[in-house]
Amino acid sequence: MQRVNPVAHIKALVKRAGTQVKAAKRLGVSQQYLCDILAGRRKVSAAMLKKLGLLTVIVSRQES
Repeated sequence: MQRVNPVAHIKALVKRAGTQVKAAKRLGVSQQYLCDILAGRRKVSAAMLKKLGLLTVIVSRQES
């Protein structure tokens, strides 16, 4: 399993799309919401992870 930073994933998507407006349109979210995530004002939601094709995996490590 590969560890992915969702914000870095969004930044790469914006770069491929050319603008935040185009990337937001492709994701079906507002440009302001995308900007807020990139600026650290909002966290990446589970719904956004799903739109990006990513999953949150929680791993529990049992200590002996």
